[in-house]
Amino acid sequence: MNNLLLPILWAAWCVIHSLLIVPSIKLKMAHLLGSRMRFYRIFYNLVAIVTAAPLVYLEYARRGPLLFAWEGGLRPVRFLMLALAVFLFASGARHYDGLRMLGLRQLKEGDRCSLAQEGCRLETGGILGVIRHPWYAGGIVLLWMREVDAAGLAVNLVLTAYLLLGAWLEERKLEAIFGQAYRRYRKQVSAFFPLKWIVRRIGGPGSSRN
Repeated sequence: MNNLLLPILWAAWCVIHSLLIVPSIKLKMAHLLGSRMRFYRIFYNLVAIVTAAPLVYLEYARRGPLLFAWEGGLRPVRFLMLALAVFLFASGARHYDGLRMLGLRQLKEGDRCSLAQEGCRLETGGILGVIRHPWYAGGIVLLWMREVDAAGLAVNLVLTAYLLLGAWLEERKLEAIFGQAYRRYRKQVSAFFPLKWIVRRIGGPGSSRN
């Protein structure tokens, strides 16, 4: 039961966190809050941090015997995974609006992108021309470079599923905003692993037409 408690708590966190960004719920909140909706992203971030902090503490305070440890020849692999995650986060940060993600830009402008108003544009350059979700991919890499016990392994599976769900929800939002432009982008660029980018590189210029 001890090994099940932590993943169950994380699963509950994921459900609550996901519900707060479901478009239908956000729309209802926008009708309810009116102009105060500009504070919603800050509220969302604070709820995520405050509720996740005790779960992180609990996981490391109650850690049991390790099922897997990065030892010996595996240590360089772990270092490479960390370097990859840092690269994905740093590369993604060049194209994402950090102020909007923090909720600060909405204080002045409102949630313009979710309303598909002028000023929201689809970014496809840099790392976003290689994979569609560098931050989600980086998060998954960080999860699996950890040393885990039985509970930690279950938590990793729960949080990986949550990140995949988050990517799917984000794609629904972007498709609703950008329509055909996003569907075309999705056909050309892989989600997490740059398979389509590699195929284009191997196939040369002509492969971009396939």
